[in-house]
Amino acid sequence: MDTDDECPDRTKPGLQFAGLVASSLAVVLAGAQSAPAGVDLSKLKAIVLGPAPDKHEQQAAGELARYLKRMYDVTLPVEAREGIGPDTTDVILLGRKAVVAAGAIAAGELERVRWDGYVIKAKDGRIALAGGRGIATLFAVAGLLEHLGAEFYGSTEVVPRREDKTIADFALSDKPAFEFRAASTGDWRLKTTRAGDYANVAPVAGKELWPNDYGWHEHIAGYLVPKTLYYDEHPEYFAMLADGKRIAKDKFDIWRTPLCLSNPDVTRISIERMRAWIKDQPECRFFSLTYGDTLTHCQCPECKKLDPVPGQHADRLLHWVNGVAKAIGKEFPDKVFITYAYVNTDDAPRRQKPEPNVLVLYAPWYGRGTNCRVHPYSTCWQSVVAAGQMEDWMKWSPESMGVYDYGFGLAQLRAFEYKIKDWAKHGLRAFYQCGWGTSLRALQNYVIPKLLWDPALDAKELERKFCDAYYGPAGKHVAAYIDLWYHEWVETGSHQIRGQKGYPARAKALLDAARKAVAGTAWEKRLDEKSGLPAWDASNVSSQAAYKPQGEGEDWGKDARPIEPEPGFQGYDREHLWLSEPHLGRKDFKNDAKLTRIDAICAPGAEAAGRKLQGYIKAIYGIEVPLKQMAVGKDTRGIIAVGRLAALASGLVEDADFKLAGPEGMVVRARNGLIAISATSDERIETALDGFLFVIRSRHGGVGADRALPKSPVPIIRALTLIDWPPFGAAGLGKTR
Repeated sequence: MDTDDECPDRTKPGLQFAGLVASSLAVVLAGAQSAPAGVDLSKLKAIVLGPAPDKHEQQAAGELARYLKRMYDVTLPVEAREGIGPDTTDVILLGRKAVVAAGAIAAGELERVRWDGYVIKAKDGRIALAGGRGIATLFAVAGLLEHLGAEFYGSTEVVPRREDKTIADFALSDKPAFEFRAASTGDWRLKTTRAGDYANVAPVAGKELWPNDYGWHEHIAGYLVPKTLYYDEHPEYFAMLADGKRIAKDKFDIWRTPLCLSNPDVTRISIERMRAWIKDQPECRFFSLTYGDTLTHCQCPECKKLDPVPGQHADRLLHWVNGVAKAIGKEFPDKVFITYAYVNTDDAPRRQKPEPNVLVLYAPWYGRGTNCRVHPYSTCWQSVVAAGQMEDWMKWSPESMGVYDYGFGLAQLRAFEYKIKDWAKHGLRAFYQCGWGTSLRALQNYVIPKLLWDPALDAKELERKFCDAYYGPAGKHVAAYIDLWYHEWVETGSHQIRGQKGYPARAKALLDAARKAVAGTAWEKRLDEKSGLPAWDASNVSSQAAYKPQGEGEDWGKDARPIEPEPGFQGYDREHLWLSEPHLGRKDFKNDAKLTRIDAICAPGAEAAGRKLQGYIKAIYGIEVPLKQMAVGKDTRGIIAVGRLAALASGLVEDADFKLAGPEGMVVRARNGLIAISATSDERIETALDGFLFVIRSRHGGVGADRALPKSPVPIIRALTLIDWPPFGAAGLGKTR
């Protein structure tokens, strides 16, 4: 077994292929079960590309030749040919032009897996692999190597050496769940958009505009209308302040450029400069079309007219973005433009719909839409604003949505594992990971791209496989330590550190076992990597005496008490989640549902579900809430509405929510002191109860449905919003709709 460094061989020679990694989107094509003689690599003459291959196809050919040499000790030259036909045999056909010309893969098959998917076939003494375009063909090489038994973990790889050079005939097709997958790694073997499909404007901008040697992929308004070229003669291209004066040239840098988006010349110049960028990087499909990273927005009368709601600028942003995208789309119909629903553009628009070639990435800014990075937004009361804004955007433009989310360490990785599965179910097209933390970075760079390609994969199994491959004999101990760390720091129901009395001894024992397992070997250094195990945590668990748990009487896994921020903390309203600036410090929002103030459960037509909910509340919170028959209206307070009829009557749920949930979906919401538990069809009300319980379990120490109901001494249900459809919960996560 060959690896990418000096770590020892852990696999016996002659390992047989165990099968392709399961994918919800991978399809074995007809005829793949027949088993003719197969393809003998030693008899192949070349890797054959079609004429004028692009740079990604050339890269794909080079990588394929390199890995086949490592795995099979077969050397194949790379050739670009003109006269490819059905009689082109004893070769590996690579790329769309080659496989279609040879009749090995039909153009329609490639169309079905666009944009990044691929088809691979081994038959009639030759192998054909291709995607619909160059970078997809590069991903096809990774898919073929995985089929042959290679495992790619980003920072390490396990590549088998084969004595038998015959590959049995097979056929497969695969495509990703997310169209745009900007994970923190650009490793082509993990099939991310960063591998070469997301345009970088820095080389085009040049040193004058962007005097840095790293990439410039976002907040590129300063490239489209740079102040160094236009401000002196046209200050009107830039934002007007509230005093009627244009922002001074020296008050913003190129990253934070604030534009006057109503100015038609701003749109015209943006089109011209976007066109030049695309011509410079024609192989890329995705281009950023984003406002500066600033809270400064133009206050001129024409810009204000574009805002249906004062202070929210999504409509004016799309006015500019759509103007550029529509004009450029006529010339470059395959390009997609990325923009952000971010800070003052995070509320959904009221007038403008994104153009078909525009992708809007919702960015839940910390301290505004969310105050938590360690839990999924739909389960966390500190993220109800973000969850609601995402729902509004998905209702407004469901075909145009993605997420720009922030990752800072292991805690957020586990949140990503849930959120990626959830977003895939809702049909979101894009994911952009901003930040990757300083601990276990290599693990994150493996798990997240794998889930973006196939959300049906088991995230815990991916973690385990990575730990075994990356830490060798210490892998099982590291995996156990990660589980322990996560439960201690996140799963206990808080949004910050929680101390459990037994944690230091458990953590130290696992770390000691890991180090002992690899002592004196090349694996040992990986336990001390700067971006490896959380060093700050490892040092803190060295002494039981130095560790101060919260609550001497607490035992492992039995903590269900919510933790409030430290006294005097002024960063946000500690009682309610109203984080945007106009709401900071306001106490008149009764957002939490205090069960002691709930007068009744109203469940017209869903009485059985109402009685079941009554039992749950009694078991979890110790509160008796009567089940009553009563009229429900938008002015009714102090109730839990169960079922579609009551939920709609309460005004807490709208028909648009059920449309988003789909015919078998659920809508569960707690807001303004009310709770609604409903399903699109009342026949599915049990699913909605399961969804409600899922959120409550998530907030009180874990989501396993096989566990006893949690206990909470605080009779409050924090705000929540959840729109989903079955299968729900741990067993159903990742299933596609």
